[in-house]
Amino acid sequence: MARKFEIRHFEIMRIDSVKHCQVTFEQVSHSSPVFLVPLNVLFRILAVLTCNMGEDFVTHQRSRASELRAASVVFLICLITYASGQAAGGAGAGSNAQRAGELRECINSDFKLLATSWNESIMHDTPPNLYLEKLWWTPRSPKFEFTVITQLSLDRIPCSTYKGPVSAAVFLAVTQAPVKMQNTNEPFLLRSLSEFNKERIRRAVEELDAFHARYAARQMTSGAQSSCGWAAFDNQEATMLYPVNSLRNYARMQVKTELLSAIDVDMMISSSLEEQLSDPVQFAVIKEHALQQRAVVLPAFEPTRVGPTGRDLADKAVYILRMAHHPSSLSPQVEYNHMYEPWFITYWGGLPWFDVRFRGYGMNKIAHVASLNLYNFTFIVNYNAWIVHRPHADTSVRKVVAREASNVNKLKMKLTSNSLYNKVTKLFGEVKREMIAGTFAARLDQRMVKCFDKLAWLQPMPKMTPSPLNPKTFST
Repeated sequence: MARKFEIRHFEIMRIDSVKHCQVTFEQVSHSSPVFLVPLNVLFRILAVLTCNMGEDFVTHQRSRASELRAASVVFLICLITYASGQAAGGAGAGSNAQRAGELRECINSDFKLLATSWNESIMHDTPPNLYLEKLWWTPRSPKFEFTVITQLSLDRIPCSTYKGPVSAAVFLAVTQAPVKMQNTNEPFLLRSLSEFNKERIRRAVEELDAFHARYAARQMTSGAQSSCGWAAFDNQEATMLYPVNSLRNYARMQVKTELLSAIDVDMMISSSLEEQLSDPVQFAVIKEHALQQRAVVLPAFEPTRVGPTGRDLADKAVYILRMAHHPSSLSPQVEYNHMYEPWFITYWGGLPWFDVRFRGYGMNKIAHVASLNLYNFTFIVNYNAWIVHRPHADTSVRKVVAREASNVNKLKMKLTSNSLYNKVTKLFGEVKREMIAGTFAARLDQRMVKCFDKLAWLQPMPKMTPSPLNPKTFST
């Protein structure tokens, strides 16, 4: 795809006869926002070279005028030629591949091959231990400045209706029991992966290679970033500790656009959202709200039927469903309520990170939305775009948590301390207490955090200040 930039106005004005100059130019179009900063610098270099000619510029103005103009024009042409080359290839496949490799190397640099244990993770909050096997970044420019971030297991590779930028973290769980080794205090340390598990990972990468080849061939899509990560577990039960929030964070850190939304892979996005985002006026309205700490909520619908019929209804609903007409596309402010868990659009620097202690199933999204309230977000509803849940069979971990919740709430049974429902309930209680005290901070993968310091091209890690919440916030 051709890349271009257009300069509407360019002016250099000398303010006095010694040093001070002022450069003015307005850029109205550029397909690669990442290039804006270098371009600004280059044009200011032109200003310095033109203005800082000392007294000769003033006293020999007539004799030097044509020479100076010629030199300025030549230099400007060189800059534009360089800029065009950068715009055409700077964000291309080579640059993307290099940065993807740097990110993978950074994340994996302190990796230890440790098998995740159910009891160790539940009882001691042992953080997820992911290894990034491969990253795929397409060179195509984003269709608009909005990215959907998502996470999924390998068996849930999507067939999405959304054609804009996507950042996905794909996960593969491998099981392997650790063998006790001498001279180590790491009981879950693995010497190496089994050949069986190595083959599983190789096949997973092949499958994702093929998926990305198909994705790249779809001319209507743009701006895909994804990663394939795996983690070892010491038994099959432990694989239910799916690192949902770690994956969301990995997907989020790859985003290159200003606006984003964390939407699960089983949610189908209405075609009307793309229409909104493609319209400069509507996009500017959504962006303005997002930058003012307003989460733009996408209403969610659920088919009344399950199975293939429900999935078929969801696929059609994203095209044929229409919301009731409203004079404005956005609602007035909506108040946060306890257990509120909408899907929403916000901006990169305003989206709170996801707490990696939430694993498996339960309360991860509710806790994250509560953190928006902690950071003084308000909520407004987008009347003209929506999402529809594409139903699928319940996962094994969801069935376990539902059964444990029923045993506690209906049968009044007492669960063991290492039950997942018990863990999630206690963790959410701890999060609420921290939010009420104003001390909450999402626990993050420190290997990921370290990369924001090491890789200068990553968007800066946002700094957010919490405000203590009224205890009544969490009243039901």
